[in-house]
Amino acid sequence: MPSTPEHPAPAGRDDDFTRRLHGVVAAHLEVDPDDLKDHLDLADDLCMDSLAAAELLVVIEEDMGIALDANLLAGREHVTYGELKRLVSERAPVA
Repeated sequence: MPSTPEHPAPAGRDDDFTRRLHGVVAAHLEVDPDDLKDHLDLADDLCMDSLAAAELLVVIEEDMGIALDANLLAGREHVTYGELKRLVSERAPVA
């Protein structure tokens, strides 16, 4: 039985958007895209501090053309990659 993502993209969000976001994040973090899983904690598993998280948001904005609040991740503890995808997807314009 196939597993479902911890935090699937919102209904209506196409796979191309998710693949692009995945590629942008993997490239910025310099990790193998196959190793970037939804359950990974940005801080604990991917060694991102608040500055690195802010830099990642800027990269996502520039590469994906999405306006993101610099404080999108501020005050959130144990944010996973899956949660990051969900937060970004919620703010992306629907094509």
